[in-house]
Amino acid sequence: MSDEFASGTSSFEEGDNSEIDNAPKGGRWSPSVGQKLMGVVAICLGLLVATAGSGLYQLNNIGGEIEAIAEQDMPLTEIITKITVHQLEQAIEFERAIRYGEEMQGDEAQREPFQHAIDEFEKLGHKVAAETKEGEKLAEEAVATAHTAEEKAEFEKVLHSLEAIDTAHVSYEKHSMEVFEAFAAHETEHALEVAH
Repeated sequence: MSDEFASGTSSFEEGDNSEIDNAPKGGRWSPSVGQKLMGVVAICLGLLVATAGSGLYQLNNIGGEIEAIAEQDMPLTEIITKITVHQLEQAIEFERAIRYGEEMQGDEAQREPFQHAIDEFEKLGHKVAAETKEGEKLAEEAVATAHTAEEKAEFEKVLHSLEAIDTAHVSYEKHSMEVFEAFAAHETEHALEVAH
């Protein structure tokens, strides 16, 4: 070692730089630490972009579902609720009319409350009919603008239910008017028979 020092040369100067040489051994290239680090960063960035893209896609789908709920489901739910409430109120007026109709057979003073109950029954009937038509229109629009086959099938089911409600309501009102007419004609037995 002193000879090397004395001559001013070292094995490094003589070309023996194998300790710091980055040349491949056996003909294969080996990436440096910096290159490996850049590769890991690139993979992480790629995964981050993929995750962000997936998240945005799912948010877009959720946004579409929320929009469908706000624009289609909620108005349909509101109109069906109104129909239900008005049908129940109409049934109460029907029962009142029956009670006043029975009382009217022995007391003609009950004719006024009897007629008032019929008038209220008819007003509510008009509301139910209008709301049912409005509900059918909303359901038809929802079927036309449904985003998926499942949504379309569900809105078609609602539409068919509303159509059935409309048909049943028309029959109910016709039947109820027969009862009211029988009470007005003092045919109590027939009115009660038809009512039940």
